Amino acid sequence: MDVLKVLEAGVSQNPVFLKQAETTLKEWEVMPGFYSHIFEVISNRNLDVSVRWLAAVTLKNGIERYWRKSAPHGMSESEKARIRPRMLSLIGEPINQIATQLGVLIGKIARYDVPHDWPELLPALIVGIQSEDSLIQERALFTLHHVIKSLASKRLAGDRKSFQNLADQLLVPMLEVWNVHLDTTVLQVCEKQDAAQETIGKSIICTKILRKLVVQGVREPLRDTRICRFAEVLFEKIKTLLEIRNFFLIGTQLDANMKKLIINHVKIIADLLERSPLLFLPLITPSLNFVADYVFTVEGQRFCFQEFAVKLMNLMKALILCAEYKPAKVIEETKEVATLEAHKMKMAFFTPSKLSQLFHCLVGEYLPLKEEELNKWSNDPEEFLHEEGGESWKYSLRPCAESLFLAIFHEYSTVMCSLLLALVKDNTAFVSAEDFQGILRRDAIYNALGLVSFELFDQIDFDNWFSTSLLEELRCTEPNYRVLRRRIVWLIGRWTNVKFSTDLRPVMYEVLLNLMGNHEDLVVRLEAAETLRTAMDDFDFSVEQFMPYLQLSFGQLFQLLKEVNECDTKLHVLNVISLMIELVGAEIKPYVGGLIQFLPALWEASEQHNMLRCSIISTLVHIVKGLGEFSIELGSFLIPVIHYATDTTQSAHVYLIDDGLELWKALVENSPVSSPALLKLYDNLPKVLEESSEYLLIGCQIMKSYLYLCPEEFMKSYGTPTIAFFNNEVQDMRNEGVIKVLGVIDQMILCSPTLAVNVVSPLVMFALK
Repeated sequence: MDVLKVLEAGVSQNPVFLKQAETTLKEWEVMPGFYSHIFEVISNRNLDVSVRWLAAVTLKNGIERYWRKSAPHGMSESEKARIRPRMLSLIGEPINQIATQLGVLIGKIARYDVPHDWPELLPALIVGIQSEDSLIQERALFTLHHVIKSLASKRLAGDRKSFQNLADQLLVPMLEVWNVHLDTTVLQVCEKQDAAQETIGKSIICTKILRKLVVQGVREPLRDTRICRFAEVLFEKIKTLLEIRNFFLIGTQLDANMKKLIINHVKIIADLLERSPLLFLPLITPSLNFVADYVFTVEGQRFCFQEFAVKLMNLMKALILCAEYKPAKVIEETKEVATLEAHKMKMAFFTPSKLSQLFHCLVGEYLPLKEEELNKWSNDPEEFLHEEGGESWKYSLRPCAESLFLAIFHEYSTVMCSLLLALVKDNTAFVSAEDFQGILRRDAIYNALGLVSFELFDQIDFDNWFSTSLLEELRCTEPNYRVLRRRIVWLIGRWTNVKFSTDLRPVMYEVLLNLMGNHEDLVVRLEAAETLRTAMDDFDFSVEQFMPYLQLSFGQLFQLLKEVNECDTKLHVLNVISLMIELVGAEIKPYVGGLIQFLPALWEASEQHNMLRCSIISTLVHIVKGLGEFSIELGSFLIPVIHYATDTTQSAHVYLIDDGLELWKALVENSPVSSPALLKLYDNLPKVLEESSEYLLIGCQIMKSYLYLCPEEFMKSYGTPTIAFFNNEVQDMRNEGVIKVLGVIDQMILCSPTLAVNVVSPLVMFALK
């Protein structure tokens, strides 16, 4: 086989040659000796780089499919034995893209063969990382990183034990290499040497390797004296790196990699806490002091960058919320000594003065909106709102600060509550629309009040505050005040489920509907829609009280649904509409016409967005229930939607089937007459029930609805197939399932006794047995 010729064709620009090469390689990949030929091409540095790269990718894919001993058409042991030792000779590969592929594929082989079938690999890599040759050192580190990554991902007990043994052998040499590279990095950056970029890269890989070894390679890392010493010096190392970054690297090409290096060190500290909280005691106070010094002091903030601040805030939050550090309600009843010790350390750190420092820094510096966020608001309002939710606290500074504020407030509520109430008392005066910084400060204070609304239940008279100050601020229509209008609307939503008078609900509805008008800023409108959803989803919501506002609110929401562009935003607005229709039921009939005309186009446009389609179907369920017998007029749209959602041959059915079955049930229940298309839809139901028994209940309900709607047509078309299906399935059913099936049989006999008597007899006989 002329492998080289085929690989050369595989990198050609001629599509015919390319297709032929792909077909040939696919045929040859199961032939004995094929990968030995591929390896010869990789090893030949005189060949074209693209040909060698394709050979490396081919070998990597072959390892994934055929290296495992139990794999069909697997490589022979003799071929593996030829390839493994020669792999080590390529550690010094000078071409980056080929070296990358080699490092990855050696890691994949290591997952199967280390330590038993390839004991030489790790010693060879240790020699490589200690080499004086910079290129070999870099390649060996990269390869070792992928090897460790592969081995650490194995989960069987025997594999975990093997990895722990390997980690024990690698820990000391890796700590030495890490220390050398970190010191060299500092020296080269200070001296502005060109080699600094390469050395920082090596330091990053060293840190990643150590993170795997320390956290996953040792059962109780902080019982190991080597790791304890390593953990103790981490804070000083990070401090040094922050200082040299601040003095030499900000604004240079090296800054991005230096940030990565610093963050990787912080991740080790966070991982040690998560892995062994009760052994983390010696690091609790240093960690808290470190976070406070860099995130909450003017001097430390000079060295901070966003991702670093986020990691440190999340570290402090983890220490505050750690379950192992929380004593029993009666402290003397706490059995774990380490828990008591940790609790004392936290109490010693979080003094009233320290809490005051953290509080004022969080509310004054981290909770206010930043220029970047305000620009996002102006340029892409929908994206701005999406970035606010979910798990944005893991990577965005302000959501992270909000999360930390909430944790501190919950844990030390007495002190924090007095601080917040004092701040509110000092900030009651109306803020001028020209004082934009004042508006941002007020926004941050209201944000804090909303975050901890449940903690302030008895401390704030929200009804009075809403009726006076908040309404006055909402009446200000100046452009700068959009920030406060949006925040106040959000604040109302936070307090609605906490403490909000039923008598004030009409005023709230009027405020929200005004702010949902198309004259208002889009972010404010969407926030008002979300607050309306919260108000409607509250236990105290009264349909009768809401009825005067139904027409306008439905119209405003529908207009908003048509205006927004992002599918996620449409999903949120549609969820509000769906809830409204569900709550008011048949009262929606006069207003729903435009939405019904709009939904088919939205359904077609959302082909790639299954969650939006779920929301559309859910909305249709409520529309059908609200329209009752008039919903049959929508059959031309609803029946294809139901068919698609419950068609088990469609990949999207896994997302849509639950809502699709609910819509199907609602349509059959509310239809005054049947139609051939509605009856034909039943073809999908047996396939749905075959796929999962969890749909048996609603499936039987749909069957009963058909029997009520059109008993004769149903029994003639589907009576015999339905009984035949049940006859096959009922033997494997539990008693509950059999009872549901018998309910359908009973309905058949009641609705169509003449046709049913012969059809159901086999199943009845089985049930009697």
